[in-house]
Amino acid sequence: MYNNERVVIDTRKYDIDEILLRYKQGKIIFYEKKSATWKRRERVIQDVTEALLRGIPFPPVYASELQTGELLILDKSDKLRFLLEYLAYGDILKDKYVDYEKYLDRTIIYSTVMLYVIDYMNPRYRHMQVGKFVEEWTALQEQSVWNVLYRGDNINALEYIIRKVRHCRFTKLKFQYYLMHYLMVDFVVCDLLNEFEYERADKFQLLERTLTELEYKNNLDDLSDEFSEAYFEIHQNLFLKNKNTEEKMKYLCFVHIYEKFYKRPDIYGLFKLRDIQNRVENWDMSYKGIKDMVKFIKKGNGFYD
Repeated sequence: MYNNERVVIDTRKYDIDEILLRYKQGKIIFYEKKSATWKRRERVIQDVTEALLRGIPFPPVYASELQTGELLILDKSDKLRFLLEYLAYGDILKDKYVDYEKYLDRTIIYSTVMLYVIDYMNPRYRHMQVGKFVEEWTALQEQSVWNVLYRGDNINALEYIIRKVRHCRFTKLKFQYYLMHYLMVDFVVCDLLNEFEYERADKFQLLERTLTELEYKNNLDDLSDEFSEAYFEIHQNLFLKNKNTEEKMKYLCFVHIYEKFYKRPDIYGLFKLRDIQNRVENWDMSYKGIKDMVKFIKKGNGFYD
C-alpha cells in the first residue's frame, strides 16, 4: 500500500482573469486561516499589483485538485488569495504615480499564473506530503488543509469526541490537530494497525488510516476522557508555555505513551531532561518513529535513577 509511486502533478497556465472567473464560480478555494490585518492585506496586494505592472511574473502556486473539481490553493503567502479577493470585491489601490485604470486590463488581468496541480487521483495523504514539503505549513495550516481534503468523509466518531471534550478556550483547529495525532499514536501503540503494512508509513498516511478506522473503535468515551485530561495538563504546564503547537502535540503524545506503561505522577519532571526534550521535539511521528518511542519509554532508560 505504501510504495514509492510518483506523485502525479499537472502543470497548468492560466490568465488571471480566468482564475478570477473560477474563483467567483467557487471553483478556486482557500483553506481556513486567521483573519489578516488590513495593513498586511494592503501591503501584499500593492506588492503583487506593482510587480505585475512591471512585468514580473506571478510566482508558481501549488494546488490540490479535489474530487469535486475545485482547486484548493496551498499557497500560504496569500498572494493569490488577496489578489483575487481584491479584484473580485475590492477597490483598486490608488497610487499617485500609477494610472491603475489605464493598465489594469492590459497588464494585471492578462498576466499569467502557473499552477502545479496535484491530481485528485493521488491518494489524499500524498497531497498533504507535497503541500507540507513545498509550503512548510504551521501546525494549524496543516490541520486546516487536512479538514478540506477529508471533508465529507464519515467522521462522526471524531466529531463525537470533539463535542464531548472541546473547551471553549481553545480554537477548534488546534483541538482537532492535537486530537487526531493523539488518536493516531493510540492506534499504533495498541497495535490496531498492521505493522507489515504500515512499517514505512509517515504521519499523513497514519492520520488518514486513523480516520478510516475510527468508526470501528469501541472505547471512544474512555479515550476521550484520557485525551481530555492529558490535553488540559499539557496546556497548564509552565515548561511547555513557550513551545509551539507542533511541539506541544508531541509532548502530549509522549505523555499518552508513557501512561500506557507507568502511573507515576511526576512525569512532567522528565521534560527537563535534555535527552527527552531532543527525542520528543525531533520526533517525526512516522509509524517507525512512534514504535521507537514506545521502545524507548518501555526501557525506562534511567528516567528515575
